[in-house]
Amino acid sequence: MTKESAKKTPASELREVLQGQGYALNLSTERKGDVLTAKLELLDVKEDRSLLRLVASGRLEDINLALGFQASEEAVWELILRFLNLLGTGRT
Repeated sequence: MTKESAKKTPASELREVLQGQGYALNLSTERKGDVLTAKLELLDVKEDRSLLRLVASGRLEDINLALGFQASEEAVWELILRFLNLLGTGRT
């Protein structure tokens, strides 16, 4: 294993695969005793900035998962707004 490949994270691998365009969804977990903290982050790959962060705690097994997708910024915001509207009205 080379020094460069040892430093790669799932999120950095997605940036490379998506060729610097699109969005990445990064899910990571950390266990402290019986409590597991999960962090979900939506990243703009092109500008390397976080668009959305969600944090939750619970009793689950360790997970480290990164997903990537390409979509227009308008489409992403439309999905986020629809999701938030669903939360506000109590519909699932």
